[in-house]
Amino acid sequence: MKPTNGIELVQKIRSGQNGVSAFTPVIMVSGYSDLTNIIEARDAGINKLLARPVSAKLVYLRIFSVIEPPRDFVDRDDFHGPDRRRPPVGLEGDERRDDEYDYDEHKRSSN
Repeated sequence: MKPTNGIELVQKIRSGQNGVSAFTPVIMVSGYSDLTNIIEARDAGINKLLARPVSAKLVYLRIFSVIEPPRDFVDRDDFHGPDRRRPPVGLEGDERRDDEYDYDEHKRSSN
């Protein structure tokens, strides 16, 4: 992405420069999916990350996850972007605290 890179682009979006809303959802697509790059992208303010190669289904799921439910935005001196904390997904009631809960079976049954 010359003359800039993805992280710099996200930082510009989150700063609200050039009339772009700082609240614009950002889904980053990257071939660099190691933990260091993921953390750097998250800290820049992305909403979601897609690691290459991507499929139409994964693109759809990431877009849907940005829209429904949207995450609150945090605006602080050192960070502007979606709240990094994520609500627990897929577990409700008694299952939420069950140490014997079979997470792999839940994934298979919910797909």
